[in-house]
Amino acid sequence: MSQTISPYQHASQICDVFQMIKNIKMDSFEAPNMALYERFMALLSNQQDEKFASQVLAEPCLNTIKSDIASLFAAASGRYEHYWAQKVLASTAPISTLESDYPWFSHYQRAVGLESNAIYALSGKQNLNVLMAGSGPLPITSMLLSQQGMKVSNLDIDVQALTVGERVQKHVYPQQNQKFSCADICEFEDLEQFDVVWLAALAGSSDVKRQILSHLFTRMRAGSFVVVRTAFNLRQLLYPSIELSDLMPFTPKLKIQTYSDNFHSILIAQKPFEEQP
Repeated sequence: MSQTISPYQHASQICDVFQMIKNIKMDSFEAPNMALYERFMALLSNQQDEKFASQVLAEPCLNTIKSDIASLFAAASGRYEHYWAQKVLASTAPISTLESDYPWFSHYQRAVGLESNAIYALSGKQNLNVLMAGSGPLPITSMLLSQQGMKVSNLDIDVQALTVGERVQKHVYPQQNQKFSCADICEFEDLEQFDVVWLAALAGSSDVKRQILSHLFTRMRAGSFVVVRTAFNLRQLLYPSIELSDLMPFTPKLKIQTYSDNFHSILIAQKPFEEQP
């Protein structure tokens, strides 16, 4: 992609819009504020040239606020999900409210479609038993996976988010038989039952994600898979990034690096079978 502005100019725009976003009341999702968020997301597009993105990320004005951007985005995302969860729960037509009114539903459909198709192809199995770690108050991924025939369990460390998420799932798709548990994934040991563990994009910092992966490896059974939502390019400012090397000693199986308007990229790895003597 040809660039019409310099990396310095692009980074300056990111910093300027971020300063405006910092002044928004956290629970305010009116149209002008959402337009500002959308402008910010556009500046952090996956479609930027990788060399240009690296130069932008190296700009000093961004180095000083990278952690602030990630923290604010994580907090805003959580509150936005709570906001829409309450709209869904108050709706007499919850399926329509979620699938037609929620702005990012189609993004989830495409992302989960990529992930689930890859997992079905890699595992060669149907009726997979999966754990969604970091399901949150609006468990769209879990509901979409359940629609595809997977047996879904949800895990979240935030009891309020988990409780709201369970209410949303039962209100929107009452026919789905999902489980909900409140726990820290790094203290959750009953992992051998799962064929796949999905790790949410905002399930902790990069360091926390590495700790989670280490715990998963010790507790998951051989042959099971992890799906890790990560980021590259300028999206690294929003989502904690994990590299293929961070998956070890899992065996990397697939890297899906999206250049579309999906929010995250995807890594899939498998716990290897024990070597035969």
